[in-house]
Amino acid sequence: MRFTTAFAATALAATAFAAPATECSSDDSQHWTKGKSGNQHGRPGRMAKHTGGATMNFPATCTAVVTSVQTATVTETATYAPEPTEIDADYEECVTDEEAENMADVFRQLIQDYSDELALNALTEDFVDYASVVNSLMNRGAQFPKNITGPTFDGRQEFMDGQGSQPKIPFTTLNVFHGCRTVTVRWMTERSANGQPTEQAMIPVVGIAAMELVPAEPENEEYNWRVEALYSEFNSLAWAVNLGLFTPAGPVDYINGTNTTTTMDKRSLDNFDPSLRGPAI
Repeated sequence: MRFTTAFAATALAATAFAAPATECSSDDSQHWTKGKSGNQHGRPGRMAKHTGGATMNFPATCTAVVTSVQTATVTETATYAPEPTEIDADYEECVTDEEAENMADVFRQLIQDYSDELALNALTEDFVDYASVVNSLMNRGAQFPKNITGPTFDGRQEFMDGQGSQPKIPFTTLNVFHGCRTVTVRWMTERSANGQPTEQAMIPVVGIAAMELVPAEPENEEYNWRVEALYSEFNSLAWAVNLGLFTPAGPVDYINGTNTTTTMDKRSLDNFDPSLRGPAI
């Protein structure tokens, strides 16, 4: 931003009589470059390079001149020129709409069609999964021993060991939202306890999952992005009813039309059972 001001004053100030005249010109501009989707074999939606940034320059020059009956003038110029301001220019690449849909489907597959190959391709090695609701279910509703606010899975291998042993769950994607390097999925399942020996009901469960992404390595032929962190929550009470861990106070759609609800009266470390956590979402 540059300002230049010139003042012309008479050598005999007492004789000045003309009013000042001002002229200002400005050329304000804002530039925003957003990547567009494209297509490549095996890695759809990837452009060669995305630039997500905005640069705003506001040069302006204003001049005020005071004229007098005398011709003698004194001119003073002051200049202030800071660096241009850039907004959101930390990343050279951002997720496209198509890529966001692809990563949302990765989340669905991790729950409904899990495979170790999928996890190796789509998750970073230091992948971390946070889900306080899952930690609570693993504790059977107790606060301990699993840290409720801590990671559910700390590392890709830990996730693979836990998720690989879980039954697959029917899954519907409701909404997909994304930022530059985040994708958020709103989802629903009507069989959250599918495959569990204690399954008793089919209450629909809706949840939210937010994924933090990083660019995949060039040799990754499956995905442009990999999931570095996952934060998810869902309706834990409905999930607990479906699992047979909680007795509801009203009517429920039970499996096979019978009421097989059982309750857990005891809340202790003896009741900690990781197998009851359901899928790692």
